Amino acid sequence: MKFIVTTFALSILLSCAPPMGGNSNNGGGGNGSGTNQCSPTDCNQFCVNDGMISGSCEQSSDTCICSDRCTFDSQCGISEMCIDNDCESALNRDWVITIVGGTIPERRQSGETWDALGGAPDPYVVVTVDGERCVTATKNDTFSPRWNEECTFTVFDDSTLQVKMGDEDALEHDLIANSNTEALTVAQLRNGQIVYAWDGIPDPVLTLNLRLR
Repeated sequence: MKFIVTTFALSILLSCAPPMGGNSNNGGGGNGSGTNQCSPTDCNQFCVNDGMISGSCEQSSDTCICSDRCTFDSQCGISEMCIDNDCESALNRDWVITIVGGTIPERRQSGETWDALGGAPDPYVVVTVDGERCVTATKNDTFSPRWNEECTFTVFDDSTLQVKMGDEDALEHDLIANSNTEALTVAQLRNGQIVYAWDGIPDPVLTLNLRLR
C-alpha cells in the first residue's frame, strides 16, 4: 500500500496573516488609505499598511510604535520563517519530527487479516530523511497506534523525506504502507504537520508534527 500526503495543518495565524508589505508607520494619526497605526497606549496589535501587515507594535519609552520585525512566517521570504520576530532561513537547521499516531485498516488489501490468527497488527514507523533512519517502538495488537516519539534531523534545501509503516511479526516484518521519497519543503516545515492517508482512502492514517529544535 502507498501513503500519500493529504493535507497540511495550517495554523489560524498562518492562514489568516497577509504578507508583509509597505512601510511601517510610527504611532499617531493615520496618513494614508488603509493605514492602521499603533495606539500610543496599546502595543497588543499589529501595524497594517494598505491592507497588509507591515510589522508589530512595540513599546518605545512611554508610547507604542510600529516595528518592522516579523510576527508571521508569511511576512518572510519563501525559504524563511519568523523566528524570535526575525526572518531567518528555515533550512540548515535541526528539526524535530514527532511521529504522533495513526489508524490501520482491519484487513490487508487482499482481504486477509494482518496476523495468521486474525489479530491486529504490531505496527512501527520508519522515518527517513536524507538516508538517515529513525525507527519507533512497536505497538502490539492495535489498529490505532500512538507513538508520540521524536526524531531529530538536519534539514537542507535538497532534503528528502520517506515514511514507512511496518507490522512486526516473529518470522518476518510485513509492510503496511510506505510513501514515495519526496522533497521535504519549507512549506511543510512552516505548517508544522504532515498528514498521510492510504492511497485512494481519504481518512488520515499517519500524522507527523514538525518543529524547530
